[in-house]
Amino acid sequence: YQMEVEERFLHERAAGLASNPCMQCQGKLCFEPLVSAADKMGIHWIATGHGAQLMQGSESGKIHLYQAMDPSVDESELLSTLSQDVLKRLILPLGTLNQ
Repeated sequence: YQMEVEERFLHERAAGLASNPCMQCQGKLCFEPLVSAADKMGIHWIATGHGAQLMQGSESGKIHLYQAMDPSVDESELLSTLSQDVLKRLILPLGTLNQ
């Protein structure tokens, strides 16, 4: 955590960049280990309570990330750094709810 998030955050801030450590943390430290654990248990789909929507491109097959229908619960920016390998495994049912 210190190498991947804290030191990178401090370096970017010192360089005058706007850095969001939560976005850096999501892929490497949260979702990649979660996918790895799911693989070991033979689980393909991973459902989370994140507020965002996923849609698969009809021609490319690429997964696209969109804002939640309810802007007050939107977390799409937080998930924007996730790889296609992670996105294609996610189910985000809360993203389509309108509170």
